[in-house]
Amino acid sequence: MYAGFESPKAPARSDGNINDWAEAISTTSPVMAARLNESRSAGFDRVEALGLPRYKRITTGLAEFLDDPDSILTELDSQQFYLSLVPNVNNLKRFSKTGLSCAQAIEFAASKVALEQRGFYDAVVQQYFKNRYGGVIVINPDGRIYIEFIKGKQSPVAKGNALPEFTAVNDRFTGTMRYSFDPTELRASVYRTLQAIPHDGSGRETIYIPGYYEFVLVGEQAGDELRPIFFDYKDDPLFYTAALNSPV
Repeated sequence: MYAGFESPKAPARSDGNINDWAEAISTTSPVMAARLNESRSAGFDRVEALGLPRYKRITTGLAEFLDDPDSILTELDSQQFYLSLVPNVNNLKRFSKTGLSCAQAIEFAASKVALEQRGFYDAVVQQYFKNRYGGVIVINPDGRIYIEFIKGKQSPVAKGNALPEFTAVNDRFTGTMRYSFDPTELRASVYRTLQAIPHDGSGRETIYIPGYYEFVLVGEQAGDELRPIFFDYKDDPLFYTAALNSPV
């Protein structure tokens, strides 16, 4: 999991996410729970506001989506999709899944929410491309940077369900990046991802906007140049690293 943030006593579930953590600590730490438990669309909105590379997405009412799903899916110009069914009232469960074909997206939306409850849900539909690598970037207000990621999706790292396979940190004195891996192509992709974050200056004097970022590197074919896609951005001390002493 991202450095400096230890998850609370999370439910014993393999599919636990940040909202499950929020529920688990809601009675002992309601303020922290409220900060953790937010809709996924809030993170998307912040990514969009920063102008970070992102998937094209459409948000509409679930009933409207199921009335004419083909027109919405066609507009996204993708072979696969991420679909999130987000309740617009309290006490209803959120559903989401990635890598869906057109037919699977329609079936998922129709099967997860009962007909009489569809008016209480929005559908967030977005592009989905092959995730080659995924993970998180934490940038402290003092300029320290910590990046950790794995092969595949970013969610196992973000949820704390996987140990990072690759890490990168900036040297606190020289400002240069130190990588735990050798392939120059992958180093270049990670650096391009970091450069996609709004910043001032260049080289060792670069100052990035602090915060917590979730990202993936996508490429349809194995030899394609990898490009970053961001899913979440949070500017909250809860997500900053307390120390960056991990050797690389």
